Amino acid sequence: GYGPEYVEELELLTFYLKQIGVELQIVNEEYGNYIRGSFLGKYDETTWGPSSIFTEVDGYLYNFLKTGQPNNRSHVSDTKLDVMLDAQRRYIAKSSRKKVIDDIQRHEADQMYYVYTPYPKNLASWTPWVKNYQPKNSFDRGAQLEVVWIEK
Repeated sequence: GYGPEYVEELELLTFYLKQIGVELQIVNEEYGNYIRGSFLGKYDETTWGPSSIFTEVDGYLYNFLKTGQPNNRSHVSDTKLDVMLDAQRRYIAKSSRKKVIDDIQRHEADQMYYVYTPYPKNLASWTPWVKNYQPKNSFDRGAQLEVVWIEK
């Protein structure tokens, strides 16, 4: 899986959600089963875990909210929302697309298809002799470090 920090975050999330009346039971899955199942929305009641990282808002909106998409983990099936999701992909004018995206976000917030949890900020620092290092949003630490060298 994603390591002990991930489990600790889930335990803390479970504690805080219980305070507002949301009862969760943690069931730890073998990673392969998780990727083939829960990650793709195949679960009995609820799931929690990291999502893919996108560089454009469409990746989050379309993948998580469009009917039938594999990353639509809340099994959203909303015709009005589907029309807006398709529309935001067609607009070329920034102002028109922004208006539709704003409408999508208002609609999604009103329906509350997902419970969005806080995500801690990442902070990185390194000494001057570490060269070419740049923090990246990636689970692939090897790719992040393959271009780094030390110069003392």
